[in-house]
Amino acid sequence: MVHYTAYNDLKTLIKSKGYTQAQFAEITGMDRAEISRLCNRQTFTLKKISQIASALGEEDLNKYIKLVKTG
Repeated sequence: MVHYTAYNDLKTLIKSKGYTQAQFAEITGMDRAEISRLCNRQTFTLKKISQIASALGEEDLNKYIKLVKTG
């Protein structure tokens, strides 16, 4: 089985769009605590990545999220 680790710079993405974490939580439909956890962890689901991209109107999150094959 192949495993990937996601390395993110979600804090930078949120700031670059001019949002606070609370505002970002509101537009993504997530709660602020969840956004904080996502900003501080390296791994999360593709569903969350898709939800973030959709909320921001971003098609390419490659500069913010890197998938690295780990197994």
